[in-house]
Amino acid sequence: MPSLRENPGKKIALLELLMGPIDMQDSPDSVEKKLRSLRPQMFHLARRILRDDHLAEDATQEALLELSAYFPRIRDQAAAPSIARRMVIKSVDRILRKEKDTVGVQEIGRVESDFLELERSLREIRENLNPSERRLFQLRFEESLTMDAISRELDASIMQTRYQVRQLQKKLQHQIRQQGFKPGDLEMCA
Repeated sequence: MPSLRENPGKKIALLELLMGPIDMQDSPDSVEKKLRSLRPQMFHLARRILRDDHLAEDATQEALLELSAYFPRIRDQAAAPSIARRMVIKSVDRILRKEKDTVGVQEIGRVESDFLELERSLREIRENLNPSERRLFQLRFEESLTMDAISRELDASIMQTRYQVRQLQKKLQHQIRQQGFKPGDLEMCA
């Protein structure tokens, strides 16, 4: 009995049986050409989303690897750009999630060394608040709770809570300005 190497027609028949009809034009060289033709579009999409060339290149390479493995299962070659787009978006999403996990969220007391004076001032301001204002500061600005959640926590109406938060914001803004800082300084630290 001849082996599959000796009888390429039998090999194609077996592959067609397993994967469906095979287009003889889809040799490894033609698949590589199709992937190369899709690469610039894939990179452009990743670059638009990530706004970083290096991360976009990583996302494109990851998507190309995934697409090359998936390519034999594509029945209609006209669908390849759409599938490539979906794979780029998935790889970009993975990169963004990975970045988010490694970077983490900055905490209030943790600012860059350039802003040590501002950090010290914020701590002094927070310490000088009365206990109810300090609790409100913690709930709204450190824990980032909604007005509804704060009102439930403080057992007050939403209107009272909004009023108290606005008053606290005005007080904090006034004290920050008195110490010579501008609102933009706070935004750069956040």
